[in-house]
Amino acid sequence: MSDARVCDDHLRLLADTTNIEQTANGGKPVALDSRDPRTLRLYDLGPEDAIVVTCLCGWITEYGEGMLQRQHRVPSDTLVFDLQYRLRCRNCGRRKGFAIAVQDRRMIGTSSHRPPPIVIVAPRG
Repeated sequence: MSDARVCDDHLRLLADTTNIEQTANGGKPVALDSRDPRTLRLYDLGPEDAIVVTCLCGWITEYGEGMLQRQHRVPSDTLVFDLQYRLRCRNCGRRKGFAIAVQDRRMIGTSSHRPPPIVIVAPRG
């Protein structure tokens, strides 16, 4: 077999698998709650999502879209799970023991109830 034919067959096979992967979910984004929350990255969050960090001292901080990237210079490809190693409590100075969750903010200001947050890291002392 010639190299050109092998290359053409390889490219055709690659194109077929690419189409399968792109159309497997119908071209729609995958819901946050259907994925493993430990693999969630900052750029996976939408404009309606917020990261809620709760310290054991009771201090609660909510970061909206892009706030961690702008305020703390955290890269967008950082895992949300890894934020527990990068943050510090402004109230008590603690560097570990945070609860980290992703909260949907679309229901703020309405009489509707907010959906439960997606817990990424459970608090521990």
